[in-house]
Amino acid sequence: MNFEILMFLLLNAAGVNASERRVAVAFAPGYLTAQGTVAYAVSAEAEYNLQGRISLRGDLYALAAKSKPGVLQQSYQAMLGIVYNFERSGALVPFAGFQPGMGFATVSNGVAHGFYIYPTMSPVAGAHLYLGESWHLTSELRYVFGELHYADTGAVYLSEFRATLGLGYSF
Repeated sequence: MNFEILMFLLLNAAGVNASERRVAVAFAPGYLTAQGTVAYAVSAEAEYNLQGRISLRGDLYALAAKSKPGVLQQSYQAMLGIVYNFERSGALVPFAGFQPGMGFATVSNGVAHGFYIYPTMSPVAGAHLYLGESWHLTSELRYVFGELHYADTGAVYLSEFRATLGLGYSF
């Protein structure tokens, strides 16, 4: 309950109103650079306009499939960061930002098998194409830096180039 009150006060103090909130779901294929494999994932995002063109954005990501087997068995990521929304040009709103976060992965490398937590950070750039007053398509590119480094796993590189195409709603 205290968290909800704090978020309400922060968002209202920052000038968030009903037209400055956005949510989206997306298909997010990527390329795991160290493993040389294509990853297919789903993602969800929520964005709150803090002031002017600056937004606070949170993303969730879940690996759905890979093109070939490898060390990574499963991966989930949660990121929270700042996004700058450039000036709207017609129905198009470009953006760029940076999101640190945490990853949760199941890996199996012959020596270790288990569930591990690892830090992530990700620059992101893309655009929202508004289809009307509220609905929009979102397209973005990002690079996710991620690495597990535990005594029993050694270094497991989970960095990825990722493209996202999603459908969103502003309210």
